[in-house]
Amino acid sequence: MKREKKVEELLKVLESEKEIQVEDIDVEEKITEKSSPIIALANKVVEDAYRKGASDIHIQPTENSSVIRMRIDGDLTEYLVLPKYAHEPLITRYKIMSNMKIDEKRVPQDARINFERYNPQIKVDLRVSTVPTILR
Repeated sequence: MKREKKVEELLKVLESEKEIQVEDIDVEEKITEKSSPIIALANKVVEDAYRKGASDIHIQPTENSSVIRMRIDGDLTEYLVLPKYAHEPLITRYKIMSNMKIDEKRVPQDARINFERYNPQIKVDLRVSTVPTILR
């Protein structure tokens, strides 16, 4: 219930800031109450996955939304459904965190994120892969 409230609050702020300039996101920025909601949301997803013991996080665009799923004990479980407008900024944030090319959308990319850089309490190295899709 606490997770849902925090995510709902982030989504409300994100709704009011639909025109996010993802190019202006600072890779070194620490999470504070004044942080961009997309930065806070990206970190919250990884933190929740870590706490739940998830081995994978899948972010899939659909025609009207973006679905986040986590693989926990071998089962792919729905974690969150985001509004469509949140998909691109969230993906861009993860690309920035993993030093991927944010403007490259036509070819797959693979990279890593050392998440301890963003949250010192969570010492995890993430493998990040993007795959082009028809839906954006």
